[in-house]
Amino acid sequence: LELAPGDVFALLSDGVYEQVDAQGRAFGEEGVAAVLRAGQQLAMAALVDRLARALKDFAGGAAQADDV
Repeated sequence: LELAPGDVFALLSDGVYEQVDAQGRAFGEEGVAAVLRAGQQLAMAALVDRLARALKDFAGGAAQADDV
């Protein structure tokens, strides 16, 4: 695996992908990828914060079956 400047390599718990909203829809791999692409220029700490906020906003307080 070769990484170039600006590339992001992320190792995530499956609970990130499986985060659900009130209707039971999962955030999914595409949701994660969209957040990572949009924040690719950020420092890693800021990107992690952005992903955590996106998950919280998406879930909207819905109970989760898995941890993140």
